[in-house]
Amino acid sequence: MENIFIVNPKAGLKKGQEILKELNNLENSCFYVTEEEKKTKEFVNYITKQYPKAILYSIGGDGTLNQIVNGIKDSNIKLHVVPFGSGNDYYRVVKNFLTEKVDIGEVNGHKFINIASLGIDADIVERANRDKLYYLKYQRNILKTLLIYKKKLLEFENKERLINILAICKGKYYGNGIPINPNYCLNNGKFNIIEASNLNLMQMISCYLKIFKGTHLNDKHVDVSLKDSLEVKSLYPIFCNVDGEVFTDTKFNFQLIKEGITITNEIPNRVKRILYR
Repeated sequence: MENIFIVNPKAGLKKGQEILKELNNLENSCFYVTEEEKKTKEFVNYITKQYPKAILYSIGGDGTLNQIVNGIKDSNIKLHVVPFGSGNDYYRVVKNFLTEKVDIGEVNGHKFINIASLGIDADIVERANRDKLYYLKYQRNILKTLLIYKKKLLEFENKERLINILAICKGKYYGNGIPINPNYCLNNGKFNIIEASNLNLMQMISCYLKIFKGTHLNDKHVDVSLKDSLEVKSLYPIFCNVDGEVFTDTKFNFQLIKEGITITNEIPNRVKRILYR
């Protein structure tokens, strides 16, 4: 087995579904159509153990990529990201790679390769995930969430803070190209922690306008730090966003996994002709 394709048939306005027949005709290849998140993780874990030298293809969006990352146990498995989703934020920073190991993160057993967040960002993602309209889901739900958002009282580093934004970043973009982490580095062994606390509505709107332009790190209300771990506590369950997937908890233990995944763009030409025609 040389190629293993994990396909989200609903991604890219069902573009993934259109190429399934062509993928099925490739020699020394197989494909798996995503269904339940748990089953996708289990299949990835199983198939990569059977064929550790095959290239694994994530054909979908950031959510599909997150499921695959959570199924990979061997950091030497080569993963190729195919941008068929609505955001494709991680693809934006790895599309020109050859083959390179990158850091990933984990929080409460959930791995993430791009960005995790608490606060308003997580609330926006949760609302966007319930939005049935495909186009610019994240952007359209920012204003709605800003108007009703209540700051989260969180404790970390022995201090309580009223959090607007708390982003734990490896990649650069989230929300379909918003550069939350302009100074990204994918393999330096650290998270970029971006925090904005105790902002009122007008300050929050101003901050988001700067985030869209990637100039927010110069805002006096925004703090940035480098860490390889972070523990955050809340008095009540809140949303946590991990690469566009959301779960709830009251305690969040973020840990960095150094060089946890191998990303590759060195794929066979016969596969390129199908995926990027």
